[in-house]
Amino acid sequence: MQQGLPVSEKNTSLSYKDAGVDIDAGNQLVERIKSVTKRTHRPEVRGGLGGFGALGEETANRMIENVIGTFPLPLGIAANFMVNGKDYMVPM
Repeated sequence: MQQGLPVSEKNTSLSYKDAGVDIDAGNQLVERIKSVTKRTHRPEVRGGLGGFGALGEETANRMIENVIGTFPLPLGIAANFMVNGKDYMVPM
C-alpha cells in the first residue's frame, strides 16, 4: 500500500473559522441579499440563493440523466501550500 507524504509534521486541524471562513457571516450575507437577487431570478432557474449555484432548466434539459438536485464538490485538492510556516491543502 502506497502512503502519501504528510502535509505537516504536527497533527493539527483547523476549523473553518480558524482558517478564516465564517459560515455564520456568510449565511447572514445571503439573508441580506436575497431580496436584491430576486430581481434577477428567471423562470427556468431551479433552486435559489444560498448554495453554490443553481441549475437552469435549459442546461438540465440537455443533460442525459434526470437531475434531482445539485451538490457542489471540490474537483481536487491542491496540496502543500505553505503560508506563514503552516502547510495547507486547498479544495479546488
